[in-house]
This record gives sequence, structure tokens and C-alpha cells, in this order.
Amino acid sequence: MSANGTGRVEILHDEQWGTICDHGWRMKDARVACRQLGYPDAVRSLHGNEVPSGSGRIWLAHVACNGNETNITSCSHHGWGNHYCTHSEDAGIECSNTVFAGKPGSLRIQGPMSVNGTGRVEILHDGQWGTICDHGWRIKDARVACRQLGYPDVVRSLHGNEVPTGSGRIWLAHVACNGKEPNITSCSHHGWGNHFCTHSEDAGIECSNTVFAGKPGSLRIRGPMSANGTGRVEILHDGQWGTICDHGWRVEDARVACRQLGYPDAVRSLHGNEVPSGSGRIWLAQVACNGKEPNITSCAHHGWDNHFCKHSEDAGVECSKKATGIPTTRSTKKSGAKSIRLQGPSCANGTGRVQVFYKREWGTVCDDEWDINDARVACRQLGYSNAPHGYQVPSGSGRIWLDEVACTESKL
Repeated sequence: MSANGTGRVEILHDEQWGTICDHGWRMKDARVACRQLGYPDAVRSLHGNEVPSGSGRIWLAHVACNGNETNITSCSHHGWGNHYCTHSEDAGIECSNTVFAGKPGSLRIQGPMSVNGTGRVEILHDGQWGTICDHGWRIKDARVACRQLGYPDVVRSLHGNEVPTGSGRIWLAHVACNGKEPNITSCSHHGWGNHFCTHSEDAGIECSNTVFAGKPGSLRIRGPMSANGTGRVEILHDGQWGTICDHGWRVEDARVACRQLGYPDAVRSLHGNEVPSGSGRIWLAQVACNGKEPNITSCAHHGWDNHFCKHSEDAGVECSKKATGIPTTRSTKKSGAKSIRLQGPSCANGTGRVQVFYKREWGTVCDDEWDINDARVACRQLGYSNAPHGYQVPSGSGRIWLDEVACTESKL
């Protein structure tokens, strides 16, 4: 036994020191051994792969203590010298100089950011700290854990690839909370120690010092231009912010999102290559609004968390502080609303870049073969009687819808 209370445990019998087989060696046995050695408590039980192999006799196997015995010989076992073990299976202990802190079911966070409420979550059971498997670990489970640790709320649940890998016991798996339980042990799970996990799958949490803002279905914009109403759009669901996949994301969807965010209208919908990539959950995909819904959750979509997307495909919006007059597909079909507009600093005077509305998105017209006849048709469509010639316009962005337009002056 080493000086710091950790190592292979040996027992004296028939005037000869021998080892104990680790078959059935558990925390309760280690606790009795540590107390017999003068330590107040045990940190954990050790098995053959965790201690140096001994030699000579193997005296005991299948030791089974209830944890209250005064010495190992008071615990049940298979009899002196009765075993089917080798010294690669010698039992060990890690003892504590103090009574082990915490009540059964207590939680702690481990990792370099644990002081900020972020890291691997561990639970105390049978006098031993262990991890929780991330199989089935969701935001509701993380919320219960954070509240149990004294935080008002949770930011997100973390999985094995997001937290430092733990060691020792994996106590719980398939934890399933409804989010309102007082502690993790009140949630359903597969039983203590029942799992098919490795420590690369340890669960974690990112806790919040304030109650998480927003109602379910709330939106926010993220990115360097978010203050101007331009950037990646995110939605709050199940207490967690996530992104929207840009598959099927069009100007009608952007218009609903912008109005929900308090803007009068949208300039255009943005796709993954136009906004900073997000992280965490991707909540929605194939959003299909008609442009008149009160919020994004009123639009058709493929269901929460149902997608084949990655964050390079996050949807975004460019919102407008005034109504843009973008026609919806439905209104264009019914009323023949104009699907052409001018953009640029002089557009109010009838001079600027021509844009065409097509497939629910504004785009420009390439100037290849663009001449006065084409300009006259565009001006008449916009309500002007004639067109100037040779004016240079500011460059646009987004889609270029038309090329080599060839109008005759008589066409409307």
C-alpha cells in the first residue's frame, strides 16, 4: 500500500501477505479496506489494470461488503485461497484523508471552464464520482442539472466531443427529464452503472447565470451586421437557440422573419455562403412561408430538428427599416404586380440599377447587349415615359437573373 493511500491492497493470512482478486470488488469493499487502514473514507475501488500486479498468494475473491464492516474479514467472500484469478486481476483502493464530500446524487462540473458553469457533468453515487453518458442527453436534462447546481437556467446540453473526457465510473445513461425535476436522480434513466458507453461520450452542460431570455419560437439575428438587421437568423426552441437550414429559404420566409423581428420588411433572403456559420442545433429546414404569416413557426417546415444540413447552410436575412414592396409569388400571379425595381442612390429619380423579381428573390440584369430599347421597356414598366442612356450604376449583389436582354422599342 503506497504512502498516499492508493495502490494494490494486500491482506495477511496464515502469516503470509497475499492479494485480493478484483472479481466483485466494488466501492463498498474499498471503503471498508480504507477505514481498516485508518483513512476516513475511500475515493474509488481499483481493479487489476489500475494497480501494479502482485505476487505470491491470492487470498480472497468475490469480497462483498455492505460498507459498514470494521474490516475486510467481516465481509462475505469465497473462502481463503478460493479463486480463479491471476495477479493481473489484483484489487486496489484509492483512499481519502477526509470523509468524501457531497450527498448521494450531488452534481459537479469538471473541465477548464467549470468555474463558468461549462464542462463535463459528474454525479456522486455509492461514494464515488462518475460521469453521465450522452446517449439521450438533451436540453431538458441539462436544464435540470444546471438548476441543481444553483444556476437559474441552461444555455445548451453538451456531448462527448464538446467536453473533456472523464475517467472512472459511468453512472447513468439515457437520462430523460421533463425539465421540471428538482434533480437528475428524479429523472428516468437506465439504472446506476447500466450503459454501453465510453468516456468519449461523457455528457456536459453549459449553464446560464440568468434565466434564458425569449419565448419559444423567438428569433434573433447573429453576425457582424446584426445591429443593421442583416445576418444569420436563429430560432429558440426547447430552451435552446438554433439555426435554420437554407434549403428552400426564400424572400417570403425572410419577410416573415424580418417582420417577426420588428422590421417592416425584408430586402432579401441570405444563404449559407452569405452569413457567418452558426453552431449547435439546426432546428428547421424547408421553411415555406407565403409571406403573410405572423411568425416563422406558422409557416410550413419539415419539423423540429429534422434536416440534412450543416452550418455552412445556415439561413439569414437582410431586413429593411421601411417597406420594400417585394411582391410575393401569390400576389404577382393574382394581380400582375410589377416584378421590377430600381436600386441605388438616385433610384427615387428614376435612375439606378435594374432588378427583377424571380423565384421569390430579387436579382440583377447583366448588361451584355443591354441597350436603349431594353431601358425604355424597363422604364415604361416602372411607370416612366422614357429612358436616359449611358448612366453608370452601382454594382449589385446576390443573383443575376437575366443576360443578353433584347427588347424592341414597341414591346411593353
